[in-house]
Amino acid sequence: MRSALTNKSTAGPNNCAFIIALFALLSVDLKGRNRQFASGTIEDTRIVADHVSETKWGSRLTWRADYKVAYSVASHEYSVWTDSGIRSESEESVHPLLPSRHASCRVQYDAGRPEAATADCR
Repeated sequence: MRSALTNKSTAGPNNCAFIIALFALLSVDLKGRNRQFASGTIEDTRIVADHVSETKWGSRLTWRADYKVAYSVASHEYSVWTDSGIRSESEESVHPLLPSRHASCRVQYDAGRPEAATADCR
């Protein structure tokens, strides 16, 4: 009787081709967009209510900071609001957590519509 532990599987050519095809499929933007990257700069901030949690003692509001990021594509200026990742229990306690200088951010935009972008400043 042959044990299942003695059967060793090897990655044959079919397995390798499948893995390569899967990787290629996952790396393509499924909406067919041509995504490009640009450098952006934080030019403004705003503090907004993020979410409310209900407890048996009442509600709890969390605040977050958003950045307005300016970037340039083909000599045209654009801007996008993005979540800074900064959260706090009160609007006043968010201010000290903001950066003291305007940091740079990485902006990902659609080459066909450069105004459609997301920014990462973390």
